[in-house]
Amino acid sequence: MADTLLALMRAAHGLAAALWLGVSVVGVLSPAALASARAGGLSLRALGRVSLGALVVTGVVLMLDRLADPAIGTLYVALLGLKLALVGAMGLAALALPAPAAGDAVARAGPGAGPPRWVALGRERLLLALGLGAFVLGSLLTSVYESLLRA
Repeated sequence: MADTLLALMRAAHGLAAALWLGVSVVGVLSPAALASARAGGLSLRALGRVSLGALVVTGVVLMLDRLADPAIGTLYVALLGLKLALVGAMGLAALALPAPAAGDAVARAGPGAGPPRWVALGRERLLLALGLGAFVLGSLLTSVYESLLRA
């Protein structure tokens, strides 16, 4: 049963990563699409947030399971540390940089109007770049772990 649960966790982790990356790509390439989806009753940002929460929960479970394996070597731990650093940088950027306003597709001006569009998109691009890096490192971690199982 534990193997089945871990397999489901891996599937949920991969699906959540794909959803989060998809929403992030849409947000960077076409912010108007987010507003359009919202107008149609679908919040892609909410889907992205739920996906991110699922990533964190499943990631912690999978990380602890793999770190408990005595075959884990230095390369795996180093890649995992780098991935965690990218995820931590994502969290700091999300908290420290101004978020775009809902449906914002034009530059804003005036006191209290929020950051200009280029600042908000810079934040979204940074989060996407860090997320893509974490995604690639996750794939490398899987490859390293599987090579340990074959050895």
